[in-house]
Amino acid sequence: MSLQVETARIDPGITVVVVSGNMTFQESDAVPSTVVALLERGVKRLILDLNDVTQIDGIGGVSLVRCFFAAREAQADVCVATASCCVTQLFKSTQVDTLIPFLPTMAAAREYFTVPKQKGQTA
Repeated sequence: MSLQVETARIDPGITVVVVSGNMTFQESDAVPSTVVALLERGVKRLILDLNDVTQIDGIGGVSLVRCFFAAREAQADVCVATASCCVTQLFKSTQVDTLIPFLPTMAAAREYFTVPKQKGQTA
């Protein structure tokens, strides 16, 4: 299944990047390109919805790390919500889940950005 990337604004200041299909070597640039374009337009809070990613390889994982660092450079924040099993397995085995916040639901991701953080937390 080819990679599909769509965006939607769900709350003021929060944009969701919905990714579906295969995040593999052949198509891994679509997600970072979309994220960078959003950051250039001033988006500061991004949720990556990876629930419908059917396959991911190491290059696909690296593309998500690129999204994280692009957001950091733009002084923006990014998290992952509803990651598919294959994404979760890759990120736990490579410990990327310690770098990018992984939240189990879209509601939890929205809360990550909207509920005031305790002292010492970031968002």
